[in-house]
Amino acid sequence: MYASSEDEVDVLLHGTPDQKRKLIRECLTGESESSSEDEFEKEMEAELNSTMKTMEDKLSSLGTGSSSGNGKVATAPTRYYDDIYFDSDSEDEDRAVQVTKKKKKKQHKIPTNDELLYDPEKDNRDQAWVDAQRRGYHGLGPQRSRQQQPVPNSDAVLNCPACMTTLCLDCQRHESYKTQYRAMFVMNCSINKEEVLRYKASENR
Repeated sequence: MYASSEDEVDVLLHGTPDQKRKLIRECLTGESESSSEDEFEKEMEAELNSTMKTMEDKLSSLGTGSSSGNGKVATAPTRYYDDIYFDSDSEDEDRAVQVTKKKKKKQHKIPTNDELLYDPEKDNRDQAWVDAQRRGYHGLGPQRSRQQQPVPNSDAVLNCPACMTTLCLDCQRHESYKTQYRAMFVMNCSINKEEVLRYKASENR
C-alpha cells in the first residue's frame, strides 16, 4: 500500500499531464480509465463494423445487378472510351500519341456515376425539364425538332428567400425599378384567400 501511494505521489509530482489525469480519474471513480476506454473503443469498433458491413452490402447489391432465373448474376458490361476521345489537334501531341500507341494500345474505362460521385448528364436532363416546363407555359408544345420556335428568354428565376424553393421560371423585370420582377407563371406556391393585404395610405397623398 505504501509503495502504491508513493507511486501516486511520484506521478503527481513528476508525471505527465496524461498520467495525472488518469490517476485523478482512478481516485475519483474507483475504476481504471483503460478499462472504460477499452469498452468504449470496443463499442465504437462494433458500430463501425456494422455500418461498414451495411454499406458493403448495398454497394455489392448495386454492383452485381439483378440475378437471372438460372442463378447467374447479370453484371453491366464495362464500357470504354473511343480512341477519338483522346485525340488532340496538336501535331506534336499526335506524334507522341502514335508512338505510345505503337508501344501499347491502352483502353480507357468509362467510370460509372458511383465512381465519379456525380452524374455528368444531370445538368442536361435538368435543362431539358426546365425547357419543357417553359414551353408548356408559353403554349409551344413539346420540342420535337430543332427548327421549332425557341422559348423566349426569362429575365430571372425567382426562389423563395427562406427555403430556396423555385417559385418562377419565367419573370419580367420592372422597367423602372431594376430590382423588382414580375412572376409570369408561378409554381410551388398557393394563395391564402382568407387574408387580404393592403398598402398603408401615404400621408403625402
